[in-house]
Amino acid sequence: MKKLVIFCAVMFCLVACHPAQTKKDTLKDLVENVEKNSVKFTEADWELSDAKYESILQAMEEYDYSDEELREIGRLKARYVKEVGKNKMRIFEKNLNNLFQQSMGVMDELKEYQPEVEAYVEDLEGMIDSMEVDDIEDVDDIEEVFSSLESLLEEMETIIEE
Repeated sequence: MKKLVIFCAVMFCLVACHPAQTKKDTLKDLVENVEKNSVKFTEADWELSDAKYESILQAMEEYDYSDEELREIGRLKARYVKEVGKNKMRIFEKNLNNLFQQSMGVMDELKEYQPEVEAYVEDLEGMIDSMEVDDIEDVDDIEEVFSSLESLLEEMETIIEE
């Protein structure tokens, strides 16, 4: 009986210390750490975590797993991918918010210059309306029109830059 207990204890130790089981446990530990701490992860933390994840998966390919173990590994992979996805969504949300806030700043700035821009647009429309094809007799007339347009645009740029 004593020999049987010792044999069972040794077998349990061998099974528990099997490298394949160790790799699976390492994956489980990584996933649990990511689930617990991912909100606080920096970009460097994610890079390190992804490198560990890939390294573990590569090392796991060397071993054979039972169907039950493969299902567990699949669940662990899904949990990791879910956390990666949640992180990508947090980054996307942050970037989208930044873009929105910058756009609002642009709109605020443009509203300030709206009356001046509208006045120049009216002037430009007036110039275009007053011109007729018959009025343009030669290249000098065309150059004069473009020169006037350029000076109007330069004035608009100056106002906007101020």
